Amino acid sequence: MSPRRKAALAGGGISLVLLVAGSPRWIATLWSGLPDPQPFDAGGQDARLVVWILAWVAHALGTAPSHLFDANIFHPAAGMLTGSEHFLGAQVLFGPLYALTGNPIFATNAIAIMTYAVAGAATAALVAGWGAGLFPSTVAGVLAAFGAFRVPVDIRPVVHEANALPACLWLALDLYREQPRGWARAGLVAVAFLVVVFWSYYMALLGIVVALLFVIERRAAGRTDGLGRLLAVLAACSLSLAAFSVPYFERAAAVPAIPLHAVPLAVRGLGVRMEARYLAAHANWGGIALLALAAPVLWTARPPGGRLAAALVVVGVAGPFVLVGVPEITSTPLRFFRYPWRPFVLADVGIAALAGYGVHLLTARTGRRWLRAVVAGIAILAAVHRMPGLGIHPITTFPTVAPPVYAWLIEHGNGEPLLEWPYPAILRDMIHQSDAMVASTFHWLPVLNGWTGYPPPWRASMSDIASRLPSSDALHDLVEMTHLRWILWHGPGVPPFGTTGSPELSFVGWFGSSALYRVEIDAADDVWRDALRSWRSSAVTYLGTPRRALDAGSCRSTVAPAAPDVDARGRVRIATVVANPTSTPWPARGWSPDPRYTISLESRWTCADGYRDTQPGRTPLPRDLRPGEHLAMTITSDLPKATPPCRLELAVVQEDGCVLEPRTTVSVASPPARDGAPSS
Repeated sequence: MSPRRKAALAGGGISLVLLVAGSPRWIATLWSGLPDPQPFDAGGQDARLVVWILAWVAHALGTAPSHLFDANIFHPAAGMLTGSEHFLGAQVLFGPLYALTGNPIFATNAIAIMTYAVAGAATAALVAGWGAGLFPSTVAGVLAAFGAFRVPVDIRPVVHEANALPACLWLALDLYREQPRGWARAGLVAVAFLVVVFWSYYMALLGIVVALLFVIERRAAGRTDGLGRLLAVLAACSLSLAAFSVPYFERAAAVPAIPLHAVPLAVRGLGVRMEARYLAAHANWGGIALLALAAPVLWTARPPGGRLAAALVVVGVAGPFVLVGVPEITSTPLRFFRYPWRPFVLADVGIAALAGYGVHLLTARTGRRWLRAVVAGIAILAAVHRMPGLGIHPITTFPTVAPPVYAWLIEHGNGEPLLEWPYPAILRDMIHQSDAMVASTFHWLPVLNGWTGYPPPWRASMSDIASRLPSSDALHDLVEMTHLRWILWHGPGVPPFGTTGSPELSFVGWFGSSALYRVEIDAADDVWRDALRSWRSSAVTYLGTPRRALDAGSCRSTVAPAAPDVDARGRVRIATVVANPTSTPWPARGWSPDPRYTISLESRWTCADGYRDTQPGRTPLPRDLRPGEHLAMTITSDLPKATPPCRLELAVVQEDGCVLEPRTTVSVASPPARDGAPSS
């Protein structure tokens, strides 16, 4: 057996043994449990997101590859896979496991385990190819396996920042260095490079950096044999990624990128300090200390891959501080700028390789056994010092067999949209939304729920409407926008929809503490659903209503307020019906990418002492208002500190446009006197 193979078996095997020994609770629950960092930070939803992405891509590739990007979340938005990574390269490992077990939790855990073992095996084989013995090569492998972002076990960085990928690509390039003639080793590089660049866009960037540094290093050394063939392979793989990424480039940005000159220097400085603290907390200091110990002999020995390793360390350390000042890019796949620390993965692999080779040089050049034993002891301590922290995360378990309600939906869902309710604002309960995504892997119905780094721009407005359920108006709006058919309410308690049913909503039944309902009304047309699915132009709202100034003949409205309700603190609530009597649809602010030309209900106070509100309140329409339609709205305001009586003037207004006549005035009495206080 060749030295590389022996080192790969030792590095990968020992890394696997240490992983099992250091995280027994996770290993015992691989079938149903995920390491969950939620008690420590807000990352629990991202672990669920990784599971859903891997499962969706496998499902789509097996059933409808042409609809790969049209994921089932945030219905009816199209192309929602582009709201996050695709992990297509991970299907090499995940796909077969998922097909055999049908369990996305287990398959995701298995990938996470493989990243530890493969990082250890690839780095050990790499260092062995430089002439290092089995022991120092194994040390390098273990240092890489449990390097930065690897401890404690957390599915999110273990998959996102899988240092096994650049390690494998580096090993393939090193093998090509040994035999640059012919296409066999070039094919190996192509396979490794394709897996890396199609794993994630973060990894694609790092893989391209590794490949370019290898080419530069070879040219600088005067070794140009096979470089043309290698560049052709790398270019073909990169072009294939670019072609695959067209939907990512086409996706409309929910938030515009911030120009770099608009980012204050103080903010950039804060970002650099935060980045330094984050890297310091997650770096493998044992490997760094070992590298520092071996630095003098490494400088004189110049190992075969030493210059490339040193370049990776420099780029990996400097990269986060360079990228921290770059504005976030939201409309393309170049989203690695969002988390600048990821280049440190390159430094991590470079540090492990150099430290391992440094151990080889220190032991080879030391004739005294006791000194070699000291070096070996330091190396072992550096390699395993992080083991106690491996399994500190709690484990969140998930059902691996479809719960009864999802089993029912598998049989009767008929491919129609589902809302898991409550449907809170996305930043209030990301775990609930991501749990609904994981649950969808049982039935694969289109769901209105979802969590990604880049949700549809109208997501908050959809949440506002869903929060008004069980209102009949809200239900009708959701049906018109999404063709909603099923609502799954999660307890505990009594569902606000009741259990007797209605002409609009029939009660299917109880499933544990959850209640399932069937929506019995149908959408009048597909206009709003199709607009939400395909919105691209800021000239229209997300619901397809044109954004333009109303002409003089369309500046009309109808406002019908009810009697005001005033509490003891002077808080005023007025239920109001707003109607559009014109032939022109009204755009709503919450459903528009730009507030210009949107319609709101303005409220302005005037009082007996001459007080007149100089900053009137504006309540946006809850949705676009078609010609002839009306909406129920509630105006909430505080009585001004002025001499009563006061009146509240209501008017429908267009931003940068006209005031829609007529205006309506509501007389508001003073608040009722509190106990023991005289009335005014």
